[in-house]
Amino acid sequence: MRMLSGLQFCFRNLARLPYPELGGKRPTLRCSVAPLLSLVVAGLLVVLSCGDAGDQAPGFRPDTTNLLVGLSVGSEDPIAEGSFGSVVDVLACPGGRVAVLDRLSAEVLVYGRDGQLERKIGSRGPGPGELLEPFDMGLSESGLLFVSDVSGLHVFDWPSGDWLGVKQELSRPMLVDLNGVDGHFLTARRIEWDTSSGEPIGTISYARYDTTGSRDVIYYSEQIGADYDSRYYETLIDPYEAFGDESGRVFVSPVSTDAILVRGFEADGSQFMEIRREITPVPKSSRELSDEKEFFEWFYEQMEMNIDFEPVEHRRTVSGLGVDSLGRLWVHVSLDTVPVFEIYGSTGELVEIASVQEIWGAQALWEFSINRYGVVGYCEDPVQGAQTVLVLRRSEE
Repeated sequence: MRMLSGLQFCFRNLARLPYPELGGKRPTLRCSVAPLLSLVVAGLLVVLSCGDAGDQAPGFRPDTTNLLVGLSVGSEDPIAEGSFGSVVDVLACPGGRVAVLDRLSAEVLVYGRDGQLERKIGSRGPGPGELLEPFDMGLSESGLLFVSDVSGLHVFDWPSGDWLGVKQELSRPMLVDLNGVDGHFLTARRIEWDTSSGEPIGTISYARYDTTGSRDVIYYSEQIGADYDSRYYETLIDPYEAFGDESGRVFVSPVSTDAILVRGFEADGSQFMEIRREITPVPKSSRELSDEKEFFEWFYEQMEMNIDFEPVEHRRTVSGLGVDSLGRLWVHVSLDTVPVFEIYGSTGELVEIASVQEIWGAQALWEFSINRYGVVGYCEDPVQGAQTVLVLRRSEE
């Protein structure tokens, strides 16, 4: 599960998309909106399909906390020994360990709670247990590590690191936003195309799969037609946010600029809750719009596609989801240059707001993984390019 700050979701998906290495200098996306924590706290309205929005009294203000760096892995020098090549996913794991998926070295690096490298899972190559171009991973409660690669969905035994096999039929289209759930299941997003009508229609579904590659429950789906407009090209990169926890529950947040909206589903696909809070749209600065336009046009140019991209004028409200060890839902609200999370209880009530200490200034590129084992952040220095994995802790811990 990955959470990004503002427009920076573009970089995450650029690294993870299953395309050949893109050449040329990558344009920089900047965020220049002033901190909006007060806006996040104010005007709270939670509408639940299984409860009463009036359960929280008018003027209710949730607790606030800061997330501090408890452990740092990686070098601040991008070319030093021990530095990462291209981090595309991070996971908090049992025993205080952290798993880092490095696309460049095509391996999963496992670090202990002391920050030392303990072992590596996988390696680059076309053989059994080897990876060609990995871009996502998930860990199930039963100890299965799933790695999505251009060669298929690889399954490893987490305790031993042994390779258990690969499902090549899940190579193209590939699974993304992987989350391991109870037993031998995982939840993931996949795009499939139907050309029977003469025009390609894409269906982007978030569903549950078993280790045979079979899909048995679809939680959420969106369709995109061949309109070839700016929204089409943006949707191909990042259509919506989704997360599945180890119990099998799934949470989905459709793209919005004027509401924080999250739907919760039981393992069988039935919806059990909805969180909705209307907000005033936050406009992007002229610099943000210019940088975003430059990024998308550059990105598709690398695939020999010339497009005239026009960005949406307002910021997305949500850029990531996660569930902690208490079963609480973390919603990364992407209205601020500093990462802010709204934390909801099991029935959808807002109980806390958490923010992350500033690292490398407001322009740093953030990604997060939140699960029952902890909170892990990945941060990239936008100037030097150094990549650091950070285990975060609450300020009171």
